[in-house]
Amino acid sequence: MLFEEGTAPKLELLLYEPRITFSGLSSLQSLKEFILSNDWYEDDFLKDVQEQLAGNRSGPVLKRGSILKRG
Repeated sequence: MLFEEGTAPKLELLLYEPRITFSGLSSLQSLKEFILSNDWYEDDFLKDVQEQLAGNRSGPVLKRGSILKRG
Protein backbone atom coordinates (compact mmCIF):
# COMPACT_ATOMS: atom_id res chain seq x y z
CA MET A 1 0.00 0.00 0.00
CA LEU A 2 1.57 3.28 -1.09
CA PHE A 3 0.85 6.52 0.74
CA GLU A 4 1.95 9.61 -1.15
CA GLU A 5 2.31 13.14 0.19
CA GLY A 6 -1.14 14.51 1.07
CA THR A 7 -2.79 11.08 1.19
CA ALA A 8 -5.35 10.49 3.96
CA PRO A 9 -4.66 13.77 5.80
CA LYS A 10 -6.90 12.87 8.76
CA LEU A 11 -5.81 9.22 9.24
CA GLU A 12 -4.72 8.81 12.87
CA LEU A 13 -4.53 5.05 13.42
CA LEU A 14 -3.32 2.27 11.17
CA LEU A 15 -3.81 -1.38 12.18
CA TYR A 16 -1.55 -3.74 10.28
CA GLU A 17 -2.53 -7.26 9.29
CA PRO A 18 0.03 -9.55 7.63
CA ARG A 19 0.28 -9.79 3.82
CA ILE A 20 0.33 -6.03 3.22
CA THR A 21 3.45 -3.95 2.66
CA PHE A 22 3.58 -0.21 3.23
CA SER A 23 5.45 2.64 1.63
CA GLY A 24 5.13 6.32 2.45
CA LEU A 25 4.20 6.13 6.14
CA SER A 26 6.23 9.29 6.62
CA SER A 27 3.68 11.12 4.41
CA LEU A 28 0.67 10.48 6.66
CA GLN A 29 0.43 13.87 8.38
CA SER A 30 -2.03 12.96 11.15
CA LEU A 31 -0.91 9.40 11.90
CA LYS A 32 -0.60 8.89 15.65
CA GLU A 33 -0.39 5.09 15.95
CA PHE A 34 0.69 2.17 13.82
CA ILE A 35 -0.43 -1.09 15.42
CA LEU A 36 0.95 -4.51 14.49
CA SER A 37 -1.64 -7.20 15.13
CA ASN A 38 0.82 -9.73 16.62
CA ASP A 39 4.50 -10.17 17.49
CA TRP A 40 5.59 -12.33 14.53
CA TYR A 41 7.25 -10.05 12.00
CA GLU A 42 10.51 -10.28 10.10
CA ASP A 43 13.27 -7.99 11.36
CA ASP A 44 13.59 -6.34 7.94
CA PHE A 45 9.90 -5.45 7.94
CA LEU A 46 10.08 -3.98 11.45
CA LYS A 47 13.17 -1.95 10.60
CA ASP A 48 11.49 -0.56 7.47
CA VAL A 49 8.34 0.45 9.39
CA GLN A 50 10.37 2.04 12.19
CA GLU A 51 12.43 4.05 9.69
CA GLN A 52 9.31 5.25 7.86
CA LEU A 53 7.63 6.27 11.13
CA ALA A 54 10.80 8.04 12.30
CA GLY A 55 10.55 10.24 9.20
CA ASN A 56 6.98 11.26 10.06
CA ARG A 57 6.74 14.73 11.64
CA SER A 58 3.69 13.82 13.73
CA GLY A 59 5.75 11.26 15.70
CA PRO A 60 3.46 8.21 15.40
CA VAL A 61 3.88 5.43 17.95
CA LEU A 62 4.52 1.83 16.89
CA LYS A 63 2.61 -0.67 19.03
CA ARG A 64 3.10 -4.42 18.85
CA GLY A 65 1.24 -7.49 20.04
CA SER A 66 -2.30 -8.44 20.81
CA ILE A 67 -3.37 -5.13 22.29
CA LEU A 68 -6.81 -5.14 20.74
CA LYS A 69 -9.49 -7.19 22.44
CA ARG A 70 -11.56 -9.29 20.11
CA GLY A 71 -14.97 -10.26 21.20
